[in-house]
Amino acid sequence: DGPGPVPGPIAFARGTDGGWRLALSDTPLEPLAPLLRRRINAPVTLDGQARRATLVWRDASDWRLTADLAGVGVSGWPPGLAGRQADLQVEAGPQGGQVVVDQLQLQRIEPDGEALLRRPVQVAVTGGRLQWSRSGPEAWWLSLGDVQGRFDGAPVRLEGRLEQRAGQTPRVDVTARAGALEAAQVLEVLPVGIMDDRLVAWLDRAIAGGRMEAATLRWSGPVDGFPYRTGEGVFDLRARLADVEFRYQQDWPPLRGLAGELRFRNQGMRISAERGRIGSNDLKQAQARIDDLFDPQLQVSGDLQGPLSGMLAVMQQSPVLPASGRLDQLRWQGRGDLSLDLDFPFRGQPMALEGALRLDGAAVSVAEPAIRLEDIRGEVAFDRQGVTATGVRARLAGRPVVASAATVGEADQARIEVTADTRMAIADWPGTSALTERTEGTAAWRIRWERPGFMAAGGARPGERLSIRSSLEGIALDLPLGLAKAADSSTPLALEWRRGADAAWRFSYADRLRAVLGNDRAALHFGERPPSLPSTPSTQVSGALPVVDPARLAGTGQGAAPAGGLPMPLRMELTVAGLDVSRWRIGETVLTGEMRDGQGTWSVSGGADGRVEKAGPAAPWVLRLETLSARPRPTATSQDDAGDGAPSGLPKTDIDLTAGQLQVNGSSLGRLQLSRSRGDAGGEARLQLTGESID
Repeated sequence: DGPGPVPGPIAFARGTDGGWRLALSDTPLEPLAPLLRRRINAPVTLDGQARRATLVWRDASDWRLTADLAGVGVSGWPPGLAGRQADLQVEAGPQGGQVVVDQLQLQRIEPDGEALLRRPVQVAVTGGRLQWSRSGPEAWWLSLGDVQGRFDGAPVRLEGRLEQRAGQTPRVDVTARAGALEAAQVLEVLPVGIMDDRLVAWLDRAIAGGRMEAATLRWSGPVDGFPYRTGEGVFDLRARLADVEFRYQQDWPPLRGLAGELRFRNQGMRISAERGRIGSNDLKQAQARIDDLFDPQLQVSGDLQGPLSGMLAVMQQSPVLPASGRLDQLRWQGRGDLSLDLDFPFRGQPMALEGALRLDGAAVSVAEPAIRLEDIRGEVAFDRQGVTATGVRARLAGRPVVASAATVGEADQARIEVTADTRMAIADWPGTSALTERTEGTAAWRIRWERPGFMAAGGARPGERLSIRSSLEGIALDLPLGLAKAADSSTPLALEWRRGADAAWRFSYADRLRAVLGNDRAALHFGERPPSLPSTPSTQVSGALPVVDPARLAGTGQGAAPAGGLPMPLRMELTVAGLDVSRWRIGETVLTGEMRDGQGTWSVSGGADGRVEKAGPAAPWVLRLETLSARPRPTATSQDDAGDGAPSGLPKTDIDLTAGQLQVNGSSLGRLQLSRSRGDAGGEARLQLTGESID
């Protein structure tokens, strides 16, 4: 075969049976490569040295070789593998043999342009046994027995078998185990040759830090059959992970401190997390999987447990809710369980989302409008469109509430509708403490909240809407201004709020009172006509009132500060059916005027004709009237403020009244002057009489 290295000492002899015995020492192995190539029909290269070798040869079917080899290098067989710097003990014959390995640098050789792994894998073998056998004229198998070594500093153990038949693809059946490695080292040996480039880039971003504590590999099947879509083989790599930061999606908060398993099985990949944290939430379990590495679609599912404020933070940091639709007005208290199922298609398409939030004793509040629900128990499901729920229970102002939710429509047209039913007293609602002594009983209420779906773009589309409705059946109201009702009567009440440029509360109470309240303007109308907000900051009061007893009105606490909490100035245009003062009733009167910060001026006409002034909160009511017409107060009344008809005295406030003409039952009695202060038991009146009779 041509010139070669000069061999070391050689001894040979021929026996009487015609067989040969050959002994070598310190002899190069390269001249044996052609013989080896012919024997296994593979392009083998061979180098190294035989410290000692003995060959007994009778014929091609009867021979035996024993050798102690050093610094051996071999490549070309088994396919895809190369060894170097090997110290071996060899026993071989025509049907097979074995190699006991003392040391060996084993490396995978990637075909040109078809690399399977990101970088070549090299294992430093420190011990083990390789056996081969001829199972037919052109069939060989190779087995690995307890091969031990190290890969990038981690301990490795290999066992398995490789079989090759003429004209067929080699088949492998190998089990491998590896010890601890840093996560970055594992990423360096990904099988990128069979992975989509988008998936490789995702894994590089997704797995940050951490380590692999152990790994196992089972590879069985034809070596070129990966990924074994039809079940003709299996490639199953499993790695135990610890303290990994898993950034499963760039615009989602990462999962930190992950402990679990990374598994590649044939064409699929799965990451199973047993513990970890997202923000302040503990991970109960999570899984990320890709069913086909060649057409990747990431599916992530997980269960979180922790403070609801932390779960809201996760949602706010994610793209679940667009910037214009985040529920950042909600304030959560308590703990809950959150389940998420996410689907990322890797095709430039939006993700799919399904989730459920389980609550057990939580609380949530919103600043505008001011509502707080406590002791919330139940499950709320959600997706990219909105939420759904049934039978969620809570408490509002200490009263039990049963709520449900639904999402109607899709994408930009989706709307979330939440409905809650409860029984409450008037005094249970915020801002109604002044009515505590004048209301009694409870009634059924329905609360309905509507808002755009999570994907709504906003703009001119309707925004949030809150409505509160009740028939008030079961509640008795002892109120002035014709607003009283009996407990067994039904008087519809509705309160509605909308978010938007013209956000305002709208109130209706049967056909008796309508109101609309904005940020700096308001309108009240006594009657069935809905009022409109005034064009400038102010409060407009209009409509018709029944007979009013000023003393009883002052007794409700409304007489001292009738405009409390309303935008100023307070402009009035009211028609009052009558005013009951002591034993007298003043006829229908029209009141028109304006009040600001406790001072105001009004003109009156009808039963009283003239003007009314108040110079400040502590100043008296000054009435300068041209005429004041009265008649005796009826002894029985209906739905007015006169109670049972008994005289109620003068209002408990400072009064300075002058009437040029006092008329009683159409008769003129003369000029009246009346003054009274709140400290007086009665008051002082001066009457200049005209005519022939006096009552």
